[in-house]
Formats: sequence, structure tokens, C-alpha cells
Amino acid sequence: MQFQQQFAIDSQRIRILRNGISRAFHSDSSRSLMLTSQKQYPPVLAYTSTPFRGLGILLELFPAIRRAVSGAILKVFSSMNVSSSLVT
Repeated sequence: MQFQQQFAIDSQRIRILRNGISRAFHSDSSRSLMLTSQKQYPPVLAYTSTPFRGLGILLELFPAIRRAVSGAILKVFSSMNVSSSLVT
């Protein structure tokens, strides 16, 4: 809403996309395991936010993730440097 007001964007041109995972990985765990087992390379998880938005929790949980998904890789792209630039 603030973004819409700030930049005077017509509400008909706005769509909210929620963060999440593909439906195939959410609805049926046996299907998600099957899909994962067919991959040639281990999955790469990417954390791309500021550190205070869950990075600590992810780092605590990652050993369990790695035990469940052999070879999983975590790449962290995080900093407190948040810039706001408008690309036109």
C-alpha cells in the first residue's frame, strides 16, 4: 500500500506474490522426495535477506537439513547494507 501511494501506481497493476515453495514440494512429501532424488546435484539454499530476519534460526537448523538432505549447500548473501534505488 505504501509503495503504491509513494509511486502513484494504479492498484490494477499490482499483484502480491507470497514467499514460498513450489506446490509440488508442499502438498505431498513423497513426491517432493522423489523429485529431490532425481536431481543430479545437491540442492543449494540461498539466504538473501538482512541477518536479523531469520539467519540465526537457519544456521541452527541447517545441520538437521543437511542430515535430511545429503550434500545440501547453504549460500548466505546477507548484510545490513540495505539500499533503495528505483530502476525505471
